[in-house]
Amino acid sequence: MAIVSVITPIYNVERYLPECLDSLLSQTLEDIEFICVNDGSTDGSGEILWSYAARDPRIIVIEKENSGYGASMNVGLDAASGEYIGIVESDDFASPEMFETLYQLAVDHGQPDIVKSNYYNFSDEKGIALRENFSPEHCGKVITPGDESFMKVFNATPAIWSAIYRRAFLEENGIRFLETPGASFQDTGFVFKSVIAADAIFITHDAFLHYRVDNSSSSVKSTAKQFCVCDELHSVEEFLENYPSRREALSPALVTRKYITYDWNYRRLPVDAGDEFLEKFSHELRMARDAGHFDRKFFNKRQWHEANLIADCPIGYRNRIRAATMQPSDIKVSVIVAGYNAEKYLAETLDSLVEQTLFDIEIIAVDDGSTDGTGAVMERYAAKDLRISVHRRPNSGAAASRNYGISQSSGEYLAILDADDVFEPVMLERAYERATATGADVVVFRSDQFSTKTGKKKGLGHTMRTELLPKREPFAGADIETDVFNAFMGWAWDKLFRREFVQVEGFQFQEQRTTNDLLFVFSAIVRAGRIATLSDVLAHYRRDVGGLSETRDDSWQCFYHALVALREKLNAWGVYERYEQDYINYCVQLAAWHVRSVDEKTQRLMSEKLNDEWLDDLGVSGKDEDYFYRPEQRALLLETIQSSLEEASAKPESAKGKSSKKGITQKVAGVYARDGFTGLVKKVGEKARSRK
Repeated sequence: MAIVSVITPIYNVERYLPECLDSLLSQTLEDIEFICVNDGSTDGSGEILWSYAARDPRIIVIEKENSGYGASMNVGLDAASGEYIGIVESDDFASPEMFETLYQLAVDHGQPDIVKSNYYNFSDEKGIALRENFSPEHCGKVITPGDESFMKVFNATPAIWSAIYRRAFLEENGIRFLETPGASFQDTGFVFKSVIAADAIFITHDAFLHYRVDNSSSSVKSTAKQFCVCDELHSVEEFLENYPSRREALSPALVTRKYITYDWNYRRLPVDAGDEFLEKFSHELRMARDAGHFDRKFFNKRQWHEANLIADCPIGYRNRIRAATMQPSDIKVSVIVAGYNAEKYLAETLDSLVEQTLFDIEIIAVDDGSTDGTGAVMERYAAKDLRISVHRRPNSGAAASRNYGISQSSGEYLAILDADDVFEPVMLERAYERATATGADVVVFRSDQFSTKTGKKKGLGHTMRTELLPKREPFAGADIETDVFNAFMGWAWDKLFRREFVQVEGFQFQEQRTTNDLLFVFSAIVRAGRIATLSDVLAHYRRDVGGLSETRDDSWQCFYHALVALREKLNAWGVYERYEQDYINYCVQLAAWHVRSVDEKTQRLMSEKLNDEWLDDLGVSGKDEDYFYRPEQRALLLETIQSSLEEASAKPESAKGKSSKKGITQKVAGVYARDGFTGLVKKVGEKARSRK
């Protein structure tokens, strides 16, 4: 009978086995046996074992068919005769004094059930480094289940091989290894069961075992065994039921250990392979929390946050882990979301972004000096998803915030989105795939509008007029032969822009209150060498039922300034003559829309400006009717201006300063709501013709 029996399971480790066996034969404890269990190795491990056994009778070789680590360890336990059991795995090695020191500590301290030590991590490349599993304040004494230090032992890294175990204690408590075929992590269950059952554990701060961390064939690195750790911890939970006096104290600690172990296991798995495990991880933590086994004192701040995140939102946790390793060069799309007092709808918008099927994105959330909880909502989402960065700026308008967001971006493409809209989960993936397949500078997809009040959606067929587009794709902006500014809408949120294209061309949003994306969008369309489209509706524009537009009374001149800025760009590029007719037709269309979207007072001011200055400046005046692609739009504009000015002049002086939604605006709005734009221009056209 030996004092210590050292069990070494072996499977195809011929590269490391001699170093391990040399360290065993160098032990200063002479009354020791080495039980080497060859688990059906197919390399030269068996020959190495027998050659060492021939040199030293203390080496006992047991040959068996391959059945896994747990079965090999149980064979070793059955064969052991020592008072204590030690374990040295076949790719590790032990300091010469390891087992003599550990056994002497056992003798000196009343032969506790377990004697544990620290250990070393080592690799051939990086050398040896101490792994301090136990700090000095918990060492040099016998620990019992009622001690404060007992929980430190329970929550330490399992490290089965940095200890000796009293053999009679293991047998009395039925502590053995699970024999799941081909499984890994059987040491996890063994260690926790031994700590649960132990009445006395001695801890030394010294380290003896050298644990190899660079063995790529180690079973712990196998991704095919992702659920084996679950089997082990489930067996520990069942084992704890046999110790009711310790169950209440240890159950919360075991949940923390489950979180730590499962988290380690999940992080080592490839992203695609880990989703099923993460679902199980989330379910088990949620069940433990519902059972009252979440105890904050066993978690640090980060662990507590992450454990609850996994229980509540496993997808958010997955995204957090993936984002932590994402480099700027990995980012496919930079999403800029600028918000001012958008608290009411922002969470819905951000939900639709973090759930995008394209993961490799960054979300640049810019709080434009909000006075409500917009910034807090952004921060809350950023805490859950590392892809979100929050930027707080003094209020300077959506355009300035978008320009700032672009300056902070690093993605291959840009998406400029509003903080109150909602996006299909596949939006960015579909748009990015189309962009990369065609090498597009701009990708345009379809959108619709929905009512905040009813949730009903309504198509926006005019957002992409395919009859104006070339039949082939991709096409250049210059390939759109006629009415280029009507081919797409002048808003940014239903498009994807190549970032390098935007930077080289120097495109920026015009820093004014409204109509600030017209210049950016149409500049990109005109200058793009490659444009591609998608026919699917991928964005949903939030809009209240019945309103022609959000109020523009505080910024009624912005549309004119946007048109002037666009004309200046066309001239600077030397293409104004090429696009002049398209441009003037678009001026009519945009002016007609804007003059209908304001209250009566502002409509009068705008009508005066259009009549006295703007139509001349924009080139609309003096053009024959056949110059216009849709003469009814010109008729609508002129009718609206004329009616507004006539009503204003017919009012008493005391009423002229009053602002209301009555008069021509209300009349136009009623026709528009009932018959749509086509019905409206038809009615105005008929009225205009009747005057001739």
